[in-house]
Amino acid sequence: MRAVIIASVLCLGLSGGCTTTTVHFHEPEGTKMVFGGKSYTWPAEIDLVRPAEPPDVLIHDLKMFIPTADGVIRARGEIHIYGYYPKTVDKYAANDCSIDAEHIRKILEGYAVTIDGYSAGGDRIYRIILGREE
Repeated sequence: MRAVIIASVLCLGLSGGCTTTTVHFHEPEGTKMVFGGKSYTWPAEIDLVRPAEPPDVLIHDLKMFIPTADGVIRARGEIHIYGYYPKTVDKYAANDCSIDAEHIRKILEGYAVTIDGYSAGGDRIYRIILGREE
């Protein structure tokens, strides 16, 4: 609910409006990510709706189901999607996201992890904060 309220305020014009940025979510293949009322299975190309201007941010609750050799990790947390002013280089570059083995190990051990994604121009696009769902 919180994400819907924030998105409504930002996208109705009280700020600079909203736009989208495409992010390619890759590894681990078969990961299921649920946020904003939608479900995505990796690999997936997702158009993240984001505020058009900094320092605005959209925050969504997030659930993930990450496949491993030993089964599926159930994780939950948040995805923060940041507003930024795209630079020329951002128009030509792909934005990628993967969860590496070290992040998976830490989640399994009970730690929370943070995964940041940046544009080619160096601006933060998103921050994923995840912990193991008990």
